[in-house]
Amino acid sequence: MKYPSPYLTVVVIGLLFSLASSASHTHDHEHFLQCLQLQNSTSISEVVYTPSNSSYSSILHFSIQNHRFLSKTTPKPLVIVTPLHASHVQATIICSQLHGLQIRTRSGGHDFEGVSYISQLPFVIIDLINYRNIEVDAETRTAWVQAGATIVFRVERTLEQNATILIMKWQNVASKLHEDLAIRLELTTKAKFEALFLGGKDKLIPLMQERFPELGLVKEDCTEMSWIESTVYMVGSSSKSLQVLLQRTPSLPQSYKGKSDFLKHPIPESGLEGIWQLFKENGDKFAFMELFPYGGIMDQIPQSKLPFPHRSGNLCLVGYLDSWDQHGRDEVAQKQIKWITRIYSYMEPFASNSPRAAYLNYRDLDIGVNNIGYTSYEQASLWGLKYFKNNFNRLANVKTKMKFCSCENRVAEKFRGEEMQDNSYLDEFMEGTHSFYKNKRNKAKSNTQVPEDN
Repeated sequence: MKYPSPYLTVVVIGLLFSLASSASHTHDHEHFLQCLQLQNSTSISEVVYTPSNSSYSSILHFSIQNHRFLSKTTPKPLVIVTPLHASHVQATIICSQLHGLQIRTRSGGHDFEGVSYISQLPFVIIDLINYRNIEVDAETRTAWVQAGATIVFRVERTLEQNATILIMKWQNVASKLHEDLAIRLELTTKAKFEALFLGGKDKLIPLMQERFPELGLVKEDCTEMSWIESTVYMVGSSSKSLQVLLQRTPSLPQSYKGKSDFLKHPIPESGLEGIWQLFKENGDKFAFMELFPYGGIMDQIPQSKLPFPHRSGNLCLVGYLDSWDQHGRDEVAQKQIKWITRIYSYMEPFASNSPRAAYLNYRDLDIGVNNIGYTSYEQASLWGLKYFKNNFNRLANVKTKMKFCSCENRVAEKFRGEEMQDNSYLDEFMEGTHSFYKNKRNKAKSNTQVPEDN
């Protein structure tokens, strides 16, 4: 079976988000299913799942990585579509617009807050589980992956082994190391230094002795492997087989909560002492704080060049994560969420400010959410500026233009060019769509409309 190119997928998903919110129409999923058949009668029925299907629950739960959102009270989609072709995605977008349904797009299901498969309004999920092929155009797009050696090491140090001093040194050198070397840092009640180096031991050891001799790295700490093997090692898998990369379900079912920060200056020694104390008080072996060094190419790309703005001037990205085995024990979840909120609050004096920036892939609804319905630009800025900084204004303007112009034109053209069994049904939709977007444009003149998805 031939899958669409990655470039077409990007275009389709871009359109998807521009059409995510829609006019208020009936939420009858039977009419929605009929619409899908009219739009794509040949094969779409094979990839559509409703609660009446025996496979509905297994499809819904398959990619939910965070079991915090597996409760009975978690909102469920009216329909799940697992497209095989771009036409399946297009049909789902158009019919969702027609019937006033929200769209949630899910790939790996890793969203920290479950936003890729949860909505407080009636919704459908476009699950991209079948979009897993990669096509390379050898004439215009070429990817080279060399089979050279990769060195990894994982070195742990306790407080008695001068972990605090080592962290202070890491903060000063990690973002300035050789471009082929990256050392990330994990904090619990001790410090773990994990590194990936594109080269051999004979080059790595002298490099470490010159820039970070305090760590005391020796050849025996290093393991040589291929780059693909290093991906298994770096995620902490107990298996050395590459087959583990093909597993599409989490090895350990868990619930978790995450937050993020960016550091522009080193955490002082007194600040590190407070972090050690918080981990000691928590006593949970699954809680950790991870620091990813920046620098390198990140320092060479202007903040305004791409939507992702967190580049030059950042020492590292900080991730806070705590996980637990749910099993219906709400008191455990409340305790761990309270702890991660506490360490996040403790880190405020050391994190970036004005705004306190956040990493979108570590989505955190605590920093702000949109209303169900209309959300002003001012309110959306509470979270938007943290994720996108000054790029948020540009992104909001682009999305607003797409919503008011591209949405109306593309949906209208699609329906005008195709026959429907009930022409009055189409006329009602066209009239309602025109009125809806005309009103939206009028509102936009006085206050920028921000789409409901964040």
